[in-house]
Amino acid sequence: MKSYFRFLSRNKLYTFINIAGLVVSLMFIILMGDYTWRQYSIDSWHKNADRIYLVGRPHLSGR
Repeated sequence: MKSYFRFLSRNKLYTFINIAGLVVSLMFIILMGDYTWRQYSIDSWHKNADRIYLVGRPHLSGR
């Protein structure tokens, strides 16, 4: 582990690219998790939340 940290300290651009990639990927994971959480919790406060349905027409993918 000590040699890996020495490698990172000598290669600043490589370290920056790795950390930036980690930050961006974690940001997208948090955003997708938040979006999913909000979609499943819409109208859950309502007294008859189990009786709420979405009415619409199905997507026609053959066009």
